[in-house]
Amino acid sequence: MCALPVPPCEMTVNLSAIASNFNILQERVGKNCHVAGVVKSDAYGLGVNKVVAALENQGCQFYYVARAQEAFELRKITNRPIGLLAGPYTDIDYDLVRANIYPVLNSPLDIEKFKSLASKIEIDIPVILHCDTGMNRLGLSAAEVQSILNKPDALTGLSLKILMSHFACADEKGHPKNTIQYQMFDHIADEFPAIHKSLCNSSAIFRSDKYHYDQARAGMALYGLNPTPEEANPMHNVVEVHARILQIRQALKGETTGYAASHSFDKHTKIAPLGIGYANGLHRILSNTGHVYYKGIACNILGRVSMDLITIDISHIDQPIQTGDQVEITGNNQPADIMAGEGQTIGYEVLTSFGPQIGRRYITRRPSSDIADIPLSAIS
Repeated sequence: MCALPVPPCEMTVNLSAIASNFNILQERVGKNCHVAGVVKSDAYGLGVNKVVAALENQGCQFYYVARAQEAFELRKITNRPIGLLAGPYTDIDYDLVRANIYPVLNSPLDIEKFKSLASKIEIDIPVILHCDTGMNRLGLSAAEVQSILNKPDALTGLSLKILMSHFACADEKGHPKNTIQYQMFDHIADEFPAIHKSLCNSSAIFRSDKYHYDQARAGMALYGLNPTPEEANPMHNVVEVHARILQIRQALKGETTGYAASHSFDKHTKIAPLGIGYANGLHRILSNTGHVYYKGIACNILGRVSMDLITIDISHIDQPIQTGDQVEITGNNQPADIMAGEGQTIGYEVLTSFGPQIGRRYITRRPSSDIADIPLSAIS
């Protein structure tokens, strides 16, 4: 049997850091609120099976995904409630009910579809009702909510589990829209006194205790992105991506590197190509501007980011360096949020771009001395 080749680039996901981040968030919202794990897009590209196992180990009670196929796949690995954030629900409504997946109803059409199904199967169907309070994306408008309140039979056949809405600007501390959305949601919530409420995303958890209600939906903070970008990150870093040095060479003064000869050398320069590029999730906008780290030392990306290669400047590295050495693309020296700033994007896009494209390795390294390791059995 042939040995597997060493991958040219690889993501390392620290499941203990995810567990720790879940506990930080749960402590922040308190015992009267539970943190639900948002694990859409393969848990932001980190691998939903392993991530959910880590969250289950910490007692996560509820999960959210964006697509029906994600919900059906998730049902194979957890018995916890699953909320499906977006339809369309055409031809899958009964399958969702059979799998005990809670559809998030975003429109009168969604409501009528599941009311009709409930009438056919003579079972009350558990659902989540989404009220738009200012995102102006999915969700029932204020007029549509009022129409429901005006009709006693508007939700007949539906077992309303959660009333939810979603902040548009919670990552901006003090944004006036946050207060406006909270007040609008709180007014609607008064009309559903016996129903659990969910308003918070990751950032909103840190903005006001008033926003917590019964359930907070945490995504980015679980995965180590900063929910309070104006302050130091309260979360532990979860993700590291490394690429290996494929060659070490000397570029001469006056030569160029990469496509379009976009970088010219003004002196003799020691360089190293790395086995990572835009096909592996490294954004092309980092051409000639981005940085990577060799043993904590920043190294400039020279020339264009190509499909599966970049070139870096290692002329300032005094310590021994050789082919096969690993270079940090993102990690403790350059967390995803910092890399996102260089790439004129957001940490979400950094993680989800890397995730599906490169190999993953899972570890259970404690992010600090007060966090217990996850038992290996929990992630097998």
